[in-house]
Amino acid sequence: MEPYGCIRRVAAWVETKRFWNVHQNWKYFAAPVTGVVAGIIRMMWSGQKALLDSILTAVVWALCFYVVAWVGSFLINYIWLTPADLYSKQHAEISRLIAEHEAARREFIAANETTKRELSIEREKNGRPDIRGEAFSFVTTFHGESYLENKLTSCHATIQFQLSLCNHRPVLTNLKGVEMDGTEMKVPAQLSRDALADSRDRILPQLPFGLETLVAWSTEMTVPGRALAEIHDLDLAGLKVYVVDGFGTRHLIQLRSGEMLFFR
Repeated sequence: MEPYGCIRRVAAWVETKRFWNVHQNWKYFAAPVTGVVAGIIRMMWSGQKALLDSILTAVVWALCFYVVAWVGSFLINYIWLTPADLYSKQHAEISRLIAEHEAARREFIAANETTKRELSIEREKNGRPDIRGEAFSFVTTFHGESYLENKLTSCHATIQFQLSLCNHRPVLTNLKGVEMDGTEMKVPAQLSRDALADSRDRILPQLPFGLETLVAWSTEMTVPGRALAEIHDLDLAGLKVYVVDGFGTRHLIQLRSGEMLFFR
């Protein structure tokens, strides 16, 4: 790093040269040059060679005054203007560095808080079961149609299916319930949230870590405004099946591809 004195001298020199540019030099020498030219013309016109000494003296004094002015400008810059300018630039640089440091500190704190939140969420997730599997073998048992004042309102059916479940985390839990959403099916359907009596009366199975558990389930499905003849082959694509564990957490279970319901 350069010493302050060197930086100060260089800055004063640069500022003095910037001040004494071509225009400033011309402004300074315009009057002396004009006087010299006028004196030479007068001397040549009148033939008085004694004026030559006066002209040379004026030129020498003009050069002396120029040197004094130039040195004086350098000293003014070195003593007063340059330190103030350097201090101003130093203060601006320090302020910029402080601002950058504060911005970096805020970013670091925000990133740290985000990381802590993510770790906390991950720890919480790792403390809960992760149930995966698929639903398959959908069949209908009882089915029929509902009327109100001799007007068809809906068709309905009892459906049974199988669940293949596996808990992917070492947290013991059990199957608390199954929830189904048929609103995104090609033919939207409503499915009861509760299991039918034959499922409710059974002790719901535990879901240990890493072991496959097969569960038979049944529920009631209603298709508003449709007759059975309209949906005798019902594609179940779009049906969402959720299992609810003992902690009350819902897990989306995959529907086996190509599952259909046939009404016969």
